[in-house]
Amino acid sequence: MALFKINGTDIPAPAIGGYGWEVEDISSEDSGMMLDGTTWKDIIRRRRKLNLKFPPLNDTDASTLLNLVESGVYFDLTYPDPKDGTVTKTFYVGNRKTKLEIWKNNEGLWEGLAFNVVEK
Repeated sequence: MALFKINGTDIPAPAIGGYGWEVEDISSEDSGMMLDGTTWKDIIRRRRKLNLKFPPLNDTDASTLLNLVESGVYFDLTYPDPKDGTVTKTFYVGNRKTKLEIWKNNEGLWEGLAFNVVEK
């Protein structure tokens, strides 16, 4: 069983050290600092942001992965969450980057394909 899936399709596991997890607190407009310096924070939502970097991928695997995250604005990602265990949540993708490491026999090897995903 794959650790990560997009819309039910298995994707490669991130590289060693290539999976970062963070939670963003989204505060209401009523949050801020009082005149006496004390702060008031009204959290209206928490959302996940994941940073993913993959091991070298051939053309087919890189293309499949990129097409999955670009198939629409949002997609369902199943992943291991350190707080909640294995979960499926809806995300959108941020910037994508990679570099061509090797080109041989009309096949590329893509090094460091990386992107972040943000919970909807």
